[in-house]
Amino acid sequence: MTIVGILGMVHDEEWQKKYKFPLSLVKELILEFKPDVICGEVHPDSWNLYLRDGNPKGIYEET
Repeated sequence: MTIVGILGMVHDEEWQKKYKFPLSLVKELILEFKPDVICGEVHPDSWNLYLRDGNPKGIYEET
């Protein structure tokens, strides 16, 4: 049987603080789940910005 986990994200740093969902918690949850594969969503324009400038923040300054 294959187990699939879906982990929602809060991209805005202020919302991460407001809703107590920092990236460190996301890391903790991923390490606890121990997935074989992780797929992430990346807006195409954010990906192009990263490829062009190496900027790790996206087009909306998301993390």
